Amino acid sequence: MSLSEEDDHMLSPRAVARYHAQGLIVPDARIDAETIERIIGLADDLFGADPGLSRDFAASQIERDPRWLEIAGLPVILDCLSDLIGGHFLCWGSSIFGKPARTGKETPWHQDGRYWPIKPLAACTVWIALDRSLPENGCLRIVPGSHRRGSHARCGRDLCGRNDFTRGEAAAAGAAPQ
Repeated sequence: MSLSEEDDHMLSPRAVARYHAQGLIVPDARIDAETIERIIGLADDLFGADPGLSRDFAASQIERDPRWLEIAGLPVILDCLSDLIGGHFLCWGSSIFGKPARTGKETPWHQDGRYWPIKPLAACTVWIALDRSLPENGCLRIVPGSHRRGSHARCGRDLCGRNDFTRGEAAAAGAAPQ
């Protein structure tokens, strides 16, 4: 998907409204397969150069290898961000957040912005899934609209003080697979 000549927006007004209401969208725009393979190659280079690096979370990729800045600056990403939060923004960071099968660490319920020293907190996370993300393999889950309820206290386990939700309890709390 690309910008059309008669419409200079990547995202529809409905998608933008959903983002502001629910805190997340999955845009119709996609990064092409060649670029995804390039990202996978960059990750392979990273872990090949430092076998001791955690595959669960590797921060500061732009500082390690400027090729990551090219990924962060893909027009499809910048155009979507511009539609969501306006045209003046900066890249706060670029990280690999892996979920290795059967060996990866759990990711408790959290708000990304709670961990960033940005005041006022006006941030947007772009997630590029390199593998299929399904409920069966631990896909991202959100509590729709929770970003509008303010910042929750940082907790050791999760926003509710526990991380042992059953599927039914998570659904009752409003967690939705995305």
